[in-house]
Amino acid sequence: MFRIFTAGMETRNIIVTGGSGFLGQQLLKVCSEAGHQVVNVDLSKPRNGQYQTIPYVQADLSDSISANQAFAQAKEYLDGRIDDVFHMAAVVSYTLPYKMLQGPNVTAAYNVGMECINHNAFLVHMSGTAVLGHVDRAMREDDKHNPVEDYGLSKAKAENKIYQLANSEGLKAIIFRSTAPVGPGLETAGINNLYKMILQQSIIPASKGSNATYVNTEDIARAFLFAAENQQKIRHAPDSLDKIVYNLGVHEPRSDKEMAEHLVASIVGEGKKKVVEVPHWFVQAGSYFIRTGNIFANAARFVAGRRRQEPEICPSLAKLMKGPHFQDHTKFERQFENNGFRFKYPTPEEVLDTGVVHKFKTEWSHLEPPERIKELIKREIIQIN
Repeated sequence: MFRIFTAGMETRNIIVTGGSGFLGQQLLKVCSEAGHQVVNVDLSKPRNGQYQTIPYVQADLSDSISANQAFAQAKEYLDGRIDDVFHMAAVVSYTLPYKMLQGPNVTAAYNVGMECINHNAFLVHMSGTAVLGHVDRAMREDDKHNPVEDYGLSKAKAENKIYQLANSEGLKAIIFRSTAPVGPGLETAGINNLYKMILQQSIIPASKGSNATYVNTEDIARAFLFAAENQQKIRHAPDSLDKIVYNLGVHEPRSDKEMAEHLVASIVGEGKKKVVEVPHWFVQAGSYFIRTGNIFANAARFVAGRRRQEPEICPSLAKLMKGPHFQDHTKFERQFENNGFRFKYPTPEEVLDTGVVHKFKTEWSHLEPPERIKELIKREIIQIN
């Protein structure tokens, strides 16, 4: 299906940083299936022997020398030319302190940006809505950075680094902000905890008043490639950060309760588990009890000579969970959809279904899936064949 969008286009030479990860592996798949040459640059090797035919270069991108050597090696694999760099490499953690996120998330983004300048390559950088913190309405590209925890802070600083290079050094770049990716590779994502909760608990809590815009992992990859192939239509003079930022997500948000009920119906059957909305003040209050317990636990570990293990930022995470986390899609619609891009999974239900199908096909394969999921799996197998 995706070949329709790339038919007749010139083969592009692409580096995917973080190609061994949750989203990066989808970039490798989509780019190679579209007929482009692609190289995976990552600190971690591909899991389970995935994509063995795709060249892999090991590198610590937070180190400028390692990044420089990796791009030089990747360039050899790409016949001496780098057209595009899809920067997915990052540490996604809402519990690690900023000093542990600065290298992989901020310094690495700067180093990759500099390599793109040196090789005259187009950069598409993966960011997220955590850079905006809590917003009471649909998030826009021109909203000011307001992160409430260290991961969001690190991604906001990375965006600023890329904008500065684009504004003053001639870097060709755009930034995607995504929220709640779901789909293949889901076992490495945070939403996986919700899947396990649905299996194990009789009552499923959902934050009251929260909404999120879900997007399929394969659609994210397709958007990256479409941006590279059509950069003359979507890249603008970067006189402000919002000029190079695009919200990436399907149009319709889904509340936490709606999403949980949909997954319950998909995984264990409709009405089999009760979903209860929890007021945010209750979540916020509980977060302080958790942090207090973690402080005592960490103090005991310190006395015993062990490293700190429990996070101390629970109230910040509770604040991040507050309210809607869905995006204003109008800029993406204007520049992408009006120029020929279409989501393969355009509704939240379809996006979440692909995640459910993936889970049933992998680590939950010993379970008997509901009939609806059986039909989805059968349909997916037919499409592949």
